[in-house]
Amino acid sequence: MVPRKAERLHRRGRTSGETHHLDSAIELLTRAVKIAPTWVYPRYDRAFLWLRKEEWVKALEDYRAVDKLQPEGFFITKTAIWCLERELRGDFPKGTYISFVDLEWEELERRKQEIELMITNLPRFAPAWKDRALLTEDSNERGQFLEQALSLEPDAEIYGICILERANLLNKSGWRSEARKVLDELGRNAKTTANGKALIREMLRSWNESGEEKAEPKEQVEKS
Repeated sequence: MVPRKAERLHRRGRTSGETHHLDSAIELLTRAVKIAPTWVYPRYDRAFLWLRKEEWVKALEDYRAVDKLQPEGFFITKTAIWCLERELRGDFPKGTYISFVDLEWEELERRKQEIELMITNLPRFAPAWKDRALLTEDSNERGQFLEQALSLEPDAEIYGICILERANLLNKSGWRSEARKVLDELGRNAKTTANGKALIREMLRSWNESGEEKAEPKEQVEKS
């Protein structure tokens, strides 16, 4: 049971963050964390605000704390950790992750262009390859981009999305038993997130209800 005071502070913190009063928002969320230390939402939202302030280490600390509290996955926490750890060791420029997240709000064509630029400049950035795959209509290209993302050892959340889409492509090509085997293996993988397991069930239900018709996997994403 989350204390009401923590809930109120969290709401006020989110509102302050949405209006770009970052310091005030962080202070309110920090108070919520102190009152309800096992409640993940204030930490998760504070991590995003640390990114806005270019406080990369603090953002990673909060994301790691969220992941410890919710090891089965919490929105895009695992992807954030994967990216920020590599930024801090110099694999990618600092700010790569927040730049990638911000692309979600771009108009579709602009987003495609920016993703193309990102994979050109940062060819080992797995999240961009995943997005590039999901943004193309060509099945062959989609498959190639998915395999590229998977070859870069992505976090569990992106791995699950890529495997789900691999199964979807197999199903679209008529390889239905193979597609179901892929989903079965993903479901039995100990690293598969709660979101991944939910998407597996959704995909199987969609196939069953539509006579093996295909369904695109959806990502679970929340941003401040």
